[in-house]
Parts: sequence; C-alpha cells; structure tokens
Amino acid sequence: MFTVILCTYNSVNRISRAIESVLNQRQYGQLVDKFLIIDNHSTDQTSKIIKTYKNKVSNLCYLYEERQGLSYARLLGVRNTNTEWIIFVDDDNLLDENWIVKAHQYILKNKKIGAFNGAVVPLIEFDMNETEKIILEAAFRAFACTHLDKNEIDYRRKKHPEVIPFGAGLVIRSLPLKKLAEEGWLTSTGRSGTNLVSGEDTEMCVQVHNSGYQYGYNPNMVIEHIIPRFRLNIDYLNKLYREFVVGHYTIILKSRIPLLSRMVTLLSCSNRIVTNTMKHKISRDLKAKKMTEIKMIYDKFFVKKIWDEGFF
Repeated sequence: MFTVILCTYNSVNRISRAIESVLNQRQYGQLVDKFLIIDNHSTDQTSKIIKTYKNKVSNLCYLYEERQGLSYARLLGVRNTNTEWIIFVDDDNLLDENWIVKAHQYILKNKKIGAFNGAVVPLIEFDMNETEKIILEAAFRAFACTHLDKNEIDYRRKKHPEVIPFGAGLVIRSLPLKKLAEEGWLTSTGRSGTNLVSGEDTEMCVQVHNSGYQYGYNPNMVIEHIIPRFRLNIDYLNKLYREFVVGHYTIILKSRIPLLSRMVTLLSCSNRIVTNTMKHKISRDLKAKKMTEIKMIYDKFFVKKIWDEGFF
C-alpha cells in the first residue's frame, strides 16, 4: 500500500525518534511495504544510527544520496518505490500512532485524491521567552504547521488550511512522480545544509493535480513537528522567508501563465501589506504590532523580488 520515505541530513539527535514514530504505527506490517530512509550526505553519525534499525526491520532500507538537496533525496526515494502511494516524512516529524491507518482509511473514502496532509502542530521542548512565543504564534505556518496546538484542530474540517499540501507528512500518488522523474524531475533542489530554499513539495503536488487528481486534508492524522530554539529567531525567519520567495518565484515562472501569476501574487502580497500596516498603526498592543511586522516579512520580500526582476 505505502512506501514511507524519510529524508534526513545530520539528524543524529532526532533521527531515532522519527524512525520509531513510523515503526510504532498501528498496522505497520500490513500497510507499509517499504520504509526507505534517505541519507542526504550526512557528515555526523546519522548513518550509523539508521543502520542499527536496518538490521532489525526487514522492510527498512538505507539509501545514500551524495548530492545535497531534499529534492535529490526524494528523487532517489521515488525511483525505489513500487507502491501506489508514497508517504514523505521529515526527520523532525513525529507521527501519532494511528497516522498511517487514518491515511489508509481516507484514501479508501476519497478515490479522486492525489495528494494530502493531516494536521501538524509544533513541538516545543524548551521554555520559550516572550519574543519566541510571538514569533511562533505569528509564523507557525512557515514551519509547516497547520495549528499552534492540538486543541485548535477542527476534526470536522475537510478543506486544507493551505492552498496546496506541504511536504511534512505528505501522502501522494507515486505514478505522477515517476513520470516527473522521467521528464527531468523538479526545478527546485530543495533544502540542503544551511540553504532553506524550498518549493519542491509544491512542484510534486502540482504534478499530481495536473494528472487529474485532487488535493485533500485529513485532520485526524496528526504530526508533531519538532521546532528547535534557533528557528524561533527573527534572523532565521528572515532567511527562511527570503528563500521561500525564491522557491515560490521559480514555480511561478514554470506556470502556464507566469505574467498573470506574478500579477496575482503581487496584488495579494500588496493587499496584505496594506492591511497589516493599518493594523500596525492603529494597534496599541506591542505584541499585536510585533505579530503584524512578522506577518509582513514574506510579502515584502515577494514584492521586492517581483519588482527587482523588472517584469513591469
């Protein structure tokens, strides 16, 4: 039924927890045909930890991708898949024990679905200061989370909180991806080392959507996403948003009507900037002001990117 693909890089301090969360899934033996762990050129002891599991679990396979970049690691996984469905898991994702069972049930009830996620909440394992709390509350979506905590999840909701499913806990059909691999794979190389450029998950989803399938969302599938302290930093967030823009802009250039896509995105970003600027001016709450500042970072980067390219 499923091939689970876990891509990792220098994750010696967290890889065991991610692996265990997959192996501890209910009906793992019945639903998971193959568990591929792709080592994306790690330089620490990550490979040593993975290999200890390889000797214990018959369907777990260790693969090494020398080229740095999440896209290359995922491509290696796709080429080694022979199931109808792929589950992409990150090395900082912890799946609830019924996650794969719930994914299977969702597929059986939704025949036209091609790519979907569940709910994702941040897992903070340190005491946050006030600035870190504000950053998390304002930017949790940037960390591939759908909700701030489990209490906010609406389990009746059917529409995805985002327009397109994202890579953390992405369940996706394999055949459109195999076709994409034959055609040259993705434009974005994905994250590698300190490079945070992303967008390859969006490219994969668009490929599936263009093959005639729909996007989906099952909030009963819950993932905890480990967020380390260094990510709740305004400098990191600036870098993250700036490189989000690069990935998003690359995808726009590949769209069927790139000029229209640029114009729509420009108008959307400009509208949000105006709205948040007004909120910032009239608010007397320092926390609210800080949150609106953070929410404008991405939009300002994108507007600047479009104008710097000189297309208007």
